[in-house]
Amino acid sequence: MAGTFPRRFAASVAALLCTPAGVVAIGFAGRADAAPAWSAPYAVLPSGTSLQFVSAPAVDAAGETFEAYSDNSELWLLRRPPGGVFGAPQPVAKTEGIGAPRLAVDAAGDVVIAWLAGYGTSPVNLDPFVATVSAAGTVSFSGLPLHDPGSHGQFSGDLGLAENSAGAAAVDWNTPGSPARVDVVTRPDAAQGFGSLTTIGGVGPGSKGPTSEPTLDPALSVDDLGNVVLAYIQGGAVLEMTGPSWPLVPTELQSAESLNPVVASGGDLTVVAWVDHAASPTSVEASLGLGSASGVFLGTFATISQGSAEVQPTPGPTAAIDAAGNAVVAWTDNPTGYVRAAYRPAGGSFGNELPISNGPLLAPGSTAAVAGGGVGLVAWEAQASGLVPYSVEARTISPSGALGPAAMVGEGAEGADFAFAPRADAWGEPVLGWLLLSGSNIEAAGYDTNGPELATPAIPATATLGVPVPFSVEAPFDIWSPPVSTSWTFGDGGGSSGPSVTHTYAVPGTYAVTVTATDALGNTASHSARITVVPAPGTSSPPPPQCRVPSLRHLSLASAKSRLIKAGCAIGKKTRARGPKHHRGLSFGVLSQGLPAGRTEPLHTKVNLTLGWFKVPKHRPAKRHKPRR
Repeated sequence: MAGTFPRRFAASVAALLCTPAGVVAIGFAGRADAAPAWSAPYAVLPSGTSLQFVSAPAVDAAGETFEAYSDNSELWLLRRPPGGVFGAPQPVAKTEGIGAPRLAVDAAGDVVIAWLAGYGTSPVNLDPFVATVSAAGTVSFSGLPLHDPGSHGQFSGDLGLAENSAGAAAVDWNTPGSPARVDVVTRPDAAQGFGSLTTIGGVGPGSKGPTSEPTLDPALSVDDLGNVVLAYIQGGAVLEMTGPSWPLVPTELQSAESLNPVVASGGDLTVVAWVDHAASPTSVEASLGLGSASGVFLGTFATISQGSAEVQPTPGPTAAIDAAGNAVVAWTDNPTGYVRAAYRPAGGSFGNELPISNGPLLAPGSTAAVAGGGVGLVAWEAQASGLVPYSVEARTISPSGALGPAAMVGEGAEGADFAFAPRADAWGEPVLGWLLLSGSNIEAAGYDTNGPELATPAIPATATLGVPVPFSVEAPFDIWSPPVSTSWTFGDGGGSSGPSVTHTYAVPGTYAVTVTATDALGNTASHSARITVVPAPGTSSPPPPQCRVPSLRHLSLASAKSRLIKAGCAIGKKTRARGPKHHRGLSFGVLSQGLPAGRTEPLHTKVNLTLGWFKVPKHRPAKRHKPRR
């Protein structure tokens, strides 16, 4: 399934746990003046790591990136500081038969990890666990599942985790039985633990009252107001509930033969999308809602796949939305295997479906994100000519709906094992990761939307003539596209490179100094300030260079230009006088000049010229006097 890394347990628990594994990534920090592009792929895990399952990545507001993985009996956390590298894995928990972890992080870098694992002896149960890791690295894990392990029996592989930037979080999972139900636990913020368990699914929508229909395919998100939005399938209908104070009666979004809902939140907005299997052709539908202190109110749904091709029902669509309301929903056609998507600009509605992939997919599925500036991103895996390794490709959708070119992000993927982090960092840089074909590591790449970070440039406001002036900036860095170069211009035609430089001014005046950092992709960030250069106290300086306008009349254009340069002036606008194009015996050149000869102007002042034909005065040689005899 797209967005996950399916791996297999060596133990018998593998047969019971169907949850696929996740992905990996990285993210970073605030720059400017960028030309967005994908970074080169980065290997994420230490060489030789033994892994069974890997989570999807998570990125906090500062750009620190987190990744969790398991080796079947122990759970580990990796973190990468902005602009740095992944450190050594940190042990988080030991439980029997750890499955695919789910990972979430708030803006401050506090991490929540949820997973299903074996608990007890006979029969083997797969129960939900949760651990937290503070930004300082402190691990909190009780060793107990989130519920009474004897109350439900074995669990299925469906597990969800969502968190907002303030630390409000929720975990959900399916409980097989007669009928199957969904259990949810929530917490209001990072300072508090997860509360009591709520079972969802005993009541149908509207006036239908209690129901024995099973509750399937749960999906959830948490908006920035702390509302937990849960969507699920019951009796073929898409139902939605909003917590943490769960209402008794869910809202029905679609009434029949619906499949695989997905939920995504950004700011106080939430989008829910699903497959309408009753439509002909099978289509994708979506509903958008606005959060409030009393809950999320979802609007009427809209059909957003309008082509003649069927939508692949499994896996279902993927969706992403940012705080401004820019959203993208992606899906796969059936049986063609092509990726399609629809984009919603902030304040607008979903437009027509867009062709995303250039060919059929290796395996059905796609993953979506929203980058800085509301740019939509859709990624998929492609297989060239039936050969391996497979490539991970991505495409942009601008707020106007224009498609960017398909870009190959990386090679060597295993097949449908890729995903974006649930959120981008505070500067809108999403992260995409994929499992390598060998299964020995994970690679990740960032959609680098900014230039390098420029911190605390030191540019003096004044300087003394003839005395070296120091300029400096903290070494710029870029999380995705090092190396970073630093260059300086000093406003007098001089320049230098490096974080710390000096420059000596030869002429007094005020100059604009600019420092520019450039990453390996060509993204830049600049900072400018003015410096005033004055003579040393008690000394006088020579007058600054000036333009002393020369006489140019009856000179050729080339001669006039040369004389202007020597005089410190520049050639300005050239106008041709009216008259015949050519006269025998006449010369072509300057008839008149815009500034009079002898006038003093600032250096490099432009002098306008009027050009035309003129008669060159004949030079009469002086008369020779015959010597007297």
